[in-house]
Amino acid sequence: MAGIQASNGVITGIDIQGTVNQLMSLAAEPRTRLTKATQQIQNEQVAITSLTALVVGVQLSTDRLGQNSLFSASTATSSNTAALKATVTGSPKTGSHSFIPVRQASAQQLTSSLLTSKDEIVGAGEIIIHQGGFLDQSVSLDSLNGGAGVARGSIRI
Repeated sequence: MAGIQASNGVITGIDIQGTVNQLMSLAAEPRTRLTKATQQIQNEQVAITSLTALVVGVQLSTDRLGQNSLFSASTATSSNTAALKATVTGSPKTGSHSFIPVRQASAQQLTSSLLTSKDEIVGAGEIIIHQGGFLDQSVSLDSLNGGAGVARGSIRI
């Protein structure tokens, strides 16, 4: 049977159990300090790991700033999409470009030779109907000059 049975010394009257508890507490002090130091080191490691992750995130974000494509992105818009469609191809120079059409389509009118009356029969032959004016079909600027395209900047027609 281990342990102390009496709490006071029979002859001396000293509190034996309290004395033993204090001695055990003093003996455990280095272990307690070591546990606290270990916990502090673990907290510092977590903080360093978190800081490293944040620094790597900033580094990855700033690496993108060195790419030319970030600053050379171009967009094209048309003020009148019904008249002109604007798209970006290649690497055009930055600026504002204006396009003035030579001629815009207008209302059409069909004409024929006069007939003397509404009951007059049209003679044999063929009827030719002409429409006034025409617009050429659209051509991509890149396909002009034997496929070399047109120099960016201004267009002279």
